[in-house]
Amino acid sequence: MVIIMYVWMMEYTWNVWSFLRTQWTQLLKDHTQETLSIIPTGFNNSPIWNAGHVCVTQQLLCYNLSGLSMNVSDELIAQFRKGTFAKAEYAEGTKEEIMQGLAAMVALTQTDFAAGKFKDFQAYTTSSGYLLENFEQALSFNLQHEAYHLGVARSQQRLI
Repeated sequence: MVIIMYVWMMEYTWNVWSFLRTQWTQLLKDHTQETLSIIPTGFNNSPIWNAGHVCVTQQLLCYNLSGLSMNVSDELIAQFRKGTFAKAEYAEGTKEEIMQGLAAMVALTQTDFAAGKFKDFQAYTTSSGYLLENFEQALSFNLQHEAYHLGVARSQQRLI
């Protein structure tokens, strides 16, 4: 019974994550890179920064903490990791690179999980104080993180 629940929860997690990524892709598709780079009054980042941030953070939480190579460019990581700030302008093609990462990572991560690649995990305490001790916890936390930033980006979208 425990195994059945585990399988069901993982399937649910993949489905929710896929849904979130579809929402992100739609938000980005609806606007130009220039528009997405606008930092609305009252915010310290932009919709494109939020999108890049969730793309990079998933890789850092799931792949990097598992000792695996990440599947996004070093440039993207440097621009959007925790502690970075939105810029008024990004290099041409940044939106497309983010969209590609958002679209591809659910299936790739699911394949790597099925192949048993996430065996090792370096425990990590998030900036909000939550301890992640394994891949499954990191993936679950990532859903909350992506949903939060999607809400912020949607609020920003209404103001640009």
